[in-house]
Amino acid sequence: MPTLQTARLHERLARRLALEIVAGQWSQDEVVPSAEVLAADYGVSRTVARETLQALSSAGLISVRHGKRTVVAPMYEWRFLDDLVQSAVASGRIGGKVATDLLETRICLEIQAARWCAQRASDELLESINETAEDQLRLAKDPAPSMNELAAIDIRFHTLLVQGSDNNVVAQLASSLRRQLIPTWALDQLEPDELVKNAREHLSIAMALQSRDPDAVQKAVAKHFDWAADSMLKRSIPDLDHSEADRRIRLDR
Repeated sequence: MPTLQTARLHERLARRLALEIVAGQWSQDEVVPSAEVLAADYGVSRTVARETLQALSSAGLISVRHGKRTVVAPMYEWRFLDDLVQSAVASGRIGGKVATDLLETRICLEIQAARWCAQRASDELLESINETAEDQLRLAKDPAPSMNELAAIDIRFHTLLVQGSDNNVVAQLASSLRRQLIPTWALDQLEPDELVKNAREHLSIAMALQSRDPDAVQKAVAKHFDWAADSMLKRSIPDLDHSEADRRIRLDR
């Protein structure tokens, strides 16, 4: 029988169940065990079990359906900015549908942010973006690059790109999505030539930004996301439906 050892049992149990739901181990509309069953299965009180179900419900992961059955909610009801959902997604144990939806949303935000960046960012910020891309390329070409340093530079590049949109709401949303995908898109899964490819694509985006041409920037960013999906997302998610991911992600942009 599973056991939980923590001062806040309902939070620990809620996080465990949220992980299972986000990983796809529970299907949509699957009936969720009652508080009594959860209490017995995990060796907790019914009060803790009820608090656990309330936390999952508040995060939109479960909901009450007709007949007062509690079931796993559809993804469109999940509150992705809720801490419980974010921590589950950030674990990296996410289902293919979740990963595809997150990437698709990130593409929508970052492509538009990049277009705005080309139009609104200061010359100084564009120069910082270009310098960051050049630093990443130099490090990627190193025979034994520091993966932590590469990851930090990669994050900095995308952060600066979105900051250049001069839209704080878009920047915050994009940052949240990026944090959730980072465990899935681990750079240490890439081969040396792929690390260089990733850096070169960042440099292409930076060069397009220097031209102040939103269409050229959009094309460069879209190309980068297409490559990233192929090189990182598909190899990282075991249950990813590749044909569906291609259909959803490779749009005429």
